[in-house]
Amino acid sequence: MDYKGTFVPPAFGNSRVPFNIAGPGLLKINEDHIYFEGYKSSSGCFISALALLVLFFGFGSIIFLDTDPNVVGITIAVTILGLMGYKRKFKAKKPVSYEIPWVSVKKYHHKDGVVVFQIVKFKPKGDIYFAPENNCDELLSHLKSLAG
Repeated sequence: MDYKGTFVPPAFGNSRVPFNIAGPGLLKINEDHIYFEGYKSSSGCFISALALLVLFFGFGSIIFLDTDPNVVGITIAVTILGLMGYKRKFKAKKPVSYEIPWVSVKKYHHKDGVVVFQIVKFKPKGDIYFAPENNCDELLSHLKSLAG
């Protein structure tokens, strides 16, 4: 069965690494494997995290302290670069697809309209975050019926 939706990896740290897939895509499920088709997401998390730190501490010091104009310029530059990296993280780029056997899907769970698949024993490994266009209930019931 096919499900249209969006791959929505988290923007910042998680206990597990997300797959390098983001944006609009397709999920196909059959008895042997699960197939994901979407777009490769670009990285940019480090510079984005750095930008948020600079934004928080940099602008805080600008507001509350008398600061050198060079520090202000550096703060603004790092913030702009970081926010550009954050925006680029989810920009659809190159099409990618993964055909993953069910033995490599350790588990799946549902959170806030997103189904998270935990992939192991597969290169790459990590989590795939998929938000179906329609209600998650149909997808979850289909997954449950395959599990037994």
